[in-house]
Amino acid sequence: GILVDASSAANGGNAFQITGNVIGFGAADGSGTTTIAGSSNEFRGILLNASGTTTPSTVQGNTISGIAQSSSRNSTTTTSSIFIGIEGGGPSFDAPVNILNNTIGSLDGSSTIAINASSTTTNTAPAIAIYDFNATTGLAVSGNNIGAITLNQNGGAGTLTGFRGILSSTGTTISRTISNNTIGGPTAAGGIVGNLTGGVIYGIQVGSTIITATDNVVQNIVNNCTTASTVAVAGLLTTNSTGANVISRNTIRSLVNNAGTINNSIYALYTSFATNSGSVVERNFVHSLVVNSTGLTSQIAGILPVAGSGTYKNNMVRLGYDAAGNAITSGIVMYGMFEIAGTNNIDNNSVYIGGSGVTSSSNTFAFVSNVTTGTRN
Repeated sequence: GILVDASSAANGGNAFQITGNVIGFGAADGSGTTTIAGSSNEFRGILLNASGTTTPSTVQGNTISGIAQSSSRNSTTTTSSIFIGIEGGGPSFDAPVNILNNTIGSLDGSSTIAINASSTTTNTAPAIAIYDFNATTGLAVSGNNIGAITLNQNGGAGTLTGFRGILSSTGTTISRTISNNTIGGPTAAGGIVGNLTGGVIYGIQVGSTIITATDNVVQNIVNNCTTASTVAVAGLLTTNSTGANVISRNTIRSLVNNAGTINNSIYALYTSFATNSGSVVERNFVHSLVVNSTGLTSQIAGILPVAGSGTYKNNMVRLGYDAAGNAITSGIVMYGMFEIAGTNNIDNNSVYIGGSGVTSSSNTFAFVSNVTTGTRN
């Protein structure tokens, strides 16, 4: 769609403004579909591969939708993914960019994106709506809407790794604000659907970055992952951060995986922090998580402190019911809060686990901890 590729110092530039563009569709009025096919093609809606680092660029108010892509691409490098809606940064150069108020797909299903993967060998790179891949601190990925996206396994023996709504992969000293994004529409028409047997879907995935993640909504994700012992769907997942993170006022709801006979998991809010990081996870709302499986050691979990230390306070978790209010009767494992590791403060959280007519097979827990040493409050 749009490429800014300043791949040398002589071509460097700052403060690019990429605003108000429409990429995709079949006509200028926003109707129809752009069809992309042939061999191992890859799609980029907007790509800032490299630019100057003095003043950040802005990608704002663009729409990328009305796309049907078929590709046999099998990539082991994230920057060579089959599909990236907006990418800031490249494998060799920094491209500082604020990514604001863009739409990828639609939240109401009025336009869609379909990615039909036919690779013959296994991929390790997911399709990505927004990929934040630069090492400049203090930038923002905010106000973006991502929805009505379907991933299909189009006859190939290989599998696409899945989908990420927002993927931020920077560095351990880099900060990022990720706020007011909506991933998945309010109804199924604007949801994210994965029809890849091995593909996992994460709404927001953050690696190493120190984040302020506030007021995001991740909702209406339906996956059909039949890989055993994997996290098939996650709402917000952060790993390896060393600084003081703030994760607040996010809503994660209506996440579903149809696992068949396999045991796998849905983790809504998964956090891995450094020891004594000063991180705070507060006032988040998690509800309506469902794994449809006859494997009754499948798990759904609301909030998971995985490593390090943080304060988890005033969060709300409701499990045991689907989005329509129907009881989950299959007897799978449910954790309202699951402390896998760390020395955390866990204060004033509200957890409800309900349901009637439930098969008696697995335990459920409002709060459970695997930690056997260290001081916790």
